[in-house]
Amino acid sequence: MTTTTTIRLSIANLTNGAPLYEKFDGQLQAQPAYIQLNDDGTVIAYCSGEIGNAMPARVWHNVDRRYRVDAQVNGKALREYLTGEGLALLERIHAGHDTEWDGSNHRGTLTADAEQADEQLTQDLEQLPLTNVWEASDWLFSSCTLSDLWAGKPLDEAASELENAIDVDQVVYGDIRAELLREAERQFDADGEDKLDAFHLAALLSAGKISQQDVDGRQAQ
Repeated sequence: MTTTTTIRLSIANLTNGAPLYEKFDGQLQAQPAYIQLNDDGTVIAYCSGEIGNAMPARVWHNVDRRYRVDAQVNGKALREYLTGEGLALLERIHAGHDTEWDGSNHRGTLTADAEQADEQLTQDLEQLPLTNVWEASDWLFSSCTLSDLWAGKPLDEAASELENAIDVDQVVYGDIRAELLREAERQFDADGEDKLDAFHLAALLSAGKISQQDVDGRQAQ
């Protein structure tokens, strides 16, 4: 028996880890993540590109329906849900969805069965497993010093070794190389009263964080 579906899943971005996790510079929280059932039956999964609670008019008026998920939701688990038991709920919601003109805007409406499926989908999405996401700076320095992580070797080599040491069940968000360099810059002391070695100084010099005069001044101490 062939089952006909009106839902088109466009979720190739849902890979392992936390593919919907995005945090903008200067923000304390990750961007809101969601799946969206469009009026034409297309399902997408993204995070908001806006700061605050802004959303498209079609979503605001429920023409396209948006469902919040945790930004740390495990991408593989979400994909398996949407292609499994979640698909039937999406079918019911789409089948019972319609739009009507209220004199000012087109607004989405749901039948009683679609509302039940809508509520169940919302509850299910809240129960999906999460991925352990670390900010790069926290992952690096919550229990280690710069010298513990990078000493006696070039910056790129140290960063590569650390990236390979990330556990398979966690995600480190951010640029490990940049965080190592930032910490070296923070520790740099023109008088040499720090624990930076020649590789630290070479990386800082190459990145334009210090000058050759700074390096020469330390060596003259």
